[in-house]
Amino acid sequence: MGKLRTAGVALISLVGLIHLLVTPEYYGFAAYLGLLMIANFAGSVVSEVGIYRGQLWGWMLGATGPHLPHS
Repeated sequence: MGKLRTAGVALISLVGLIHLLVTPEYYGFAAYLGLLMIANFAGSVVSEVGIYRGQLWGWMLGATGPHLPHS
């Protein structure tokens, strides 16, 4: 796996982990926000798989998914 793919997987993993870690706080504020954080984490995991496999859709999902409005 090349350096770019390794960096892509590492960074989108970090984004997913951050969203997972803040889920309880957002869920306590409003349940739908907590669920959106979980959905964002799941999207990050799917994106990681795509990037790891060298698929363009993984990069596209990783570039757009975390930036969708969630608050």
